[in-house]
Amino acid sequence: MDSLYRNAAETPVEAPFVFDSHILTEALKNLYKRKYDPKKEIDPLLFSEVSRILGKAVDEGFGNPDIEDEFIRQLKSSTEVFSAFKTHRMGRDMAAKLLDDKGQLKSYRQFQKDVLPIASHHIDNWLKTEYNTAVRRAHLAADFERYKRNADILPNLRWEPSTSVNKRELHIPFYDRVWAIDDPFWADNFPGSLWNCKCGISPTDDPLTDNSDIITLDVKPHKGLDGNPAVTGQIFSDDHPYHPADCRHCPFGKVKPLQITNSTKDCHNCGKVQAVIQDAKEKAKQRRKELIKVHYLKVRDKILNDYGADSIITIPITSSHCTGELKLKTQALKDTLKGYAHTPSIDSKYCLLKAIQNPGKLRHRNYEALGARKDLSDPIDAQNVKRKADRGVTGYNFYEFDYKGKTWILGFEVIKGEYEQPYFVALK
Repeated sequence: MDSLYRNAAETPVEAPFVFDSHILTEALKNLYKRKYDPKKEIDPLLFSEVSRILGKAVDEGFGNPDIEDEFIRQLKSSTEVFSAFKTHRMGRDMAAKLLDDKGQLKSYRQFQKDVLPIASHHIDNWLKTEYNTAVRRAHLAADFERYKRNADILPNLRWEPSTSVNKRELHIPFYDRVWAIDDPFWADNFPGSLWNCKCGISPTDDPLTDNSDIITLDVKPHKGLDGNPAVTGQIFSDDHPYHPADCRHCPFGKVKPLQITNSTKDCHNCGKVQAVIQDAKEKAKQRRKELIKVHYLKVRDKILNDYGADSIITIPITSSHCTGELKLKTQALKDTLKGYAHTPSIDSKYCLLKAIQNPGKLRHRNYEALGARKDLSDPIDAQNVKRKADRGVTGYNFYEFDYKGKTWILGFEVIKGEYEQPYFVALK
């Protein structure tokens, strides 16, 4: 996979997500305790985390839309299929480390140690490359759809050169060439068809260029990136190495030769694959709730046991809006830590704990008065603002805090201008 991703392991790429390490730990425990068969099943929580991250990549590519349309849902569905096969590959690779040279089950500690490089490759390197590629292809698909709607004004598309320092030779012949937006060329040749490709497209009314000298058959997409996602509705194609070579080798339900009526596999529309995804989603929903509850209680009890209810933590005053006091009220901690609204991931809960333990590392970012983002002509917004005002909220201080190699935003409610209390934690 490293060679397919252009040596991603040697040159890791950044991506704005945190893979919840607690979910990986649970997945390793489930694998070690043989709670599922890695040959034909997937860990639901592991699948949900991979799927969540790649779904986030689609949102990022579209500019984080408030409302999802059918096209976005189709692209996200395609990332779920990819996530299912990726999760299966992860489970299979990690299961290979369960036994020692004598065929005996290793201790859990030894298994954890031996599987760490595999997890690092799949998450720290490969998933980041897949995330960035998904963002790029979703963004290009959104552009293509938008340009098609305006084709009566700007009927052509220009292939924009890559912004990479080291440009790919395969796409250089396409640079600055112009084709009609409805030219069949775009169905099989599209920016983002190579891993880490940074080419682009732009609409134009410039005349078409003479492209008769280009032999497109010489430019083959990398495996997993076949086709224009705006046409196929797929971020990743099913020729990716995570996918089976054919239906008879599918881990999710082998198909007998006599049952095959179409020689071309179609993982994205396969009922067996969709059944696995649906089952994993239902199981993950319940298991994630249970896991969230366990860690919510751990973090809450750790804070209250170490500091006590209503205790005051001193935070640096770097702005006139800072009160310098963070009060650890039991109800505020409960509201912040419980559920998905204010600390949606397990890591975000532990981020709050680390910030409380290290208040000197909080960096004030900005202040917002209560209701600053609300439409007070809306009865619901007005009622919510009044309810908060009645309990003394006058505004919010936002702080930055570094945790697990990422920058997080912590929002604290300002109470009557006298002290602050936890409100939410989110990845920057």
